[in-house]
Formats: sequence, C-alpha cells, structure tokens
Amino acid sequence: MIIFGAIGSHGGWHDLRYHLRPQTQRRAWLVRHLESMLGAAVAALTAFSVFNANRLFGAALPADLAFLPWVLPTLIGVPAARAWKARYTRGGA
Repeated sequence: MIIFGAIGSHGGWHDLRYHLRPQTQRRAWLVRHLESMLGAAVAALTAFSVFNANRLFGAALPADLAFLPWVLPTLIGVPAARAWKARYTRGGA
C-alpha cells in the first residue's frame, strides 16, 4: 500500500505542477492527458495479467517465471508510452 500511495502521490504532484504552471508547448494538455491514460492502461493490464495468469497459462508458466505477469506490462508499456510521447511532442501527427 505504501508503494501505491507513493506512485499516486507522484502522479498527483505532476498533475498539480502541470495545472499551476502556464503551458508553452503545443498540445501540452493532450500529452498530459494521454500520459495519464497510458499509465492507467499499464496498471489495468498489470492487474488483469496478475489475476488471470493461472487461467491463461495454467501449468505452462513455471514458478521461476511467476514474476512476469507483474513486470511484463510495465516493460512493454513504459517504453511504448515514452516513444509515443517523443514522437508526438516532436511535432508529428
């Protein structure tokens, strides 16, 4: 619970800073909104994979790989979100 509280506080701090500072970047509100949505998607996929890993993989997932449902959505989602942000803030799309 401490970790989730720290993550939530970190996100809240960034949201507060965003709203208190004047934005100079084009589409800054959209980038911040989509960052939050992608973070929520990673969290939801992590919860889904953790609670349904046994149903999806059954005995096919060995005990030494039991950590994969916890980290795989983050390992895929965070770099994908950063790549998207870099492309989108660069002026494309």
